[in-house]
Amino acid sequence: MVADYAGAKYGVACMNGTVGLHIAQILLGINENDHVIAPNITFIATLNAIKYTGAQPILIDVDAHNWQMDLNLLE
Repeated sequence: MVADYAGAKYGVACMNGTVGLHIAQILLGINENDHVIAPNITFIATLNAIKYTGAQPILIDVDAHNWQMDLNLLE
């Protein structure tokens, strides 16, 4: 029903965003040997989902002009 509503081939209904992020990481194969980059301005749910997979979050500061991760800091 979710897929039909969204006009997609497949769909998954999740209880909340944390579960959605967790499922997405599982489907991507993220595990305890991985590092996941996230912006330092985020909800705790983002970091919780990363920790649920056993991966380690790496927080990157945001660019003051667009509030997105500052890509110059990725190195």
